Amino acid sequence: MGIKVTNYSKVFLFLTITLVAFILILVATFVDGWWILFGEQTVDPATGQRNCTLVRRTFSLWEKIHCQDVNGYYVCMLNNADNTDWILFVRCTCVFAVFLVFAMAVLQILFLCTEKKVLRYFAAVFSISAGFVTFLTALVLLGMFTQISNSLLTVPNRGNIPCNSLRYQTLPMAFLFLTGFLCNFIATGLAANVDKKRKRNSKFPGFGNSEPAPLRSVRNK
Repeated sequence: MGIKVTNYSKVFLFLTITLVAFILILVATFVDGWWILFGEQTVDPATGQRNCTLVRRTFSLWEKIHCQDVNGYYVCMLNNADNTDWILFVRCTCVFAVFLVFAMAVLQILFLCTEKKVLRYFAAVFSISAGFVTFLTALVLLGMFTQISNSLLTVPNRGNIPCNSLRYQTLPMAFLFLTGFLCNFIATGLAANVDKKRKRNSKFPGFGNSEPAPLRSVRNK
């Protein structure tokens, strides 16, 4: 009974961690803080000269953004085209990760209610899948953000970069990495959550569950 309660407590702990991971992936997917705009190009009606007006606006992952090479430098800007492949990939994988983490939580709740081990195994599969998807998404972001940073750091003349180009924020990427770590931790815990008593008995058959042999009557010959 004690071992059973211990396993139940472990799954309840994993469920709590899953809820934390679910909050993290929700914030990472829908937070209005993926991009920052520091300047907007305006045209002086009198002279026709283009000026850069300082602003500070933040945008979410779902804003229409297009990234391309401008004057030899890779920049991202607001654009109705919205056809940048890696941004579309990140959107799809983030939504898929939200589904996977939600399924993890549902399966663990069902396991706590029914105690069917197959639900725990399915929860482990969904957990490792969510960890893989979120890590892959974070690595894609890391590569693209590095490319954007290199463009900003190596440009000899900042005037070559449009003032309305966007700057990325690393917090959503950090949330994705943390979600992936938590999901892999949960998957490992669920997969390794084996009844110790049953494991011990499998190594030593008959040990711990054998019954004493019945006493035989001995007759004096």
